[in-house]
Amino acid sequence: MTAQTPLPLDAEQSRLLVQELDRFAAVTGAGGQYAALRSALEGGAVPGALLDRFTRFLEGLLESGTVGRNHGPGLERSLLDLYRQTVRGAATAATVAEVNRALSALKGQRLENLAFRATLPGAYQLVVETDRCHLRLEIDRRGVGAKDVAVTA
Repeated sequence: MTAQTPLPLDAEQSRLLVQELDRFAAVTGAGGQYAALRSALEGGAVPGALLDRFTRFLEGLLESGTVGRNHGPGLERSLLDLYRQTVRGAATAATVAEVNRALSALKGQRLENLAFRATLPGAYQLVVETDRCHLRLEIDRRGVGAKDVAVTA
C-alpha cells in the first residue's frame, strides 16, 4: 500500500470506525477536524490524502483497547488487519520480521544472559547473550529494532 492508494473498508469496519470516531469527536470536541475522515469512513474507503490522519486515529483506537472491550476480539483483529495495510502498519510488520530474523540466528545457541531494561520513558532494551553472540534490541514507541549484534568465534 502506498500513501496515495485508497484503503477499502468492509461494512462492519466502516460502521465501527464511524461509531468510534463519533465517540472520539464528542469527547475531544474535534469533530470538525475529522469531518472529511468521517465522510470517507461512511463511504467505505479512506483516500490517500487522509491515510495519515486515519492511521493515527486507528493506532490510538487499537492501543486504547476500546475495540476489544466494547466490540469483541473479532472486530479488534479485523481492525488490526486493516492497520497492517497502512504504510505505518506495513513498516511495523517489516521491522518485526527483521527482528525475528535476527533472533532466529540464536537458535541452537546456549543462553547465558537475558536482561530487560527501561532506558527512557516508553523505551526499553532487551539484551540477549549466548555462547556465540550478543544481541541488543531496542523497543520504543516507534517500534523494535536490533541495535547491537556481535558474534564471537
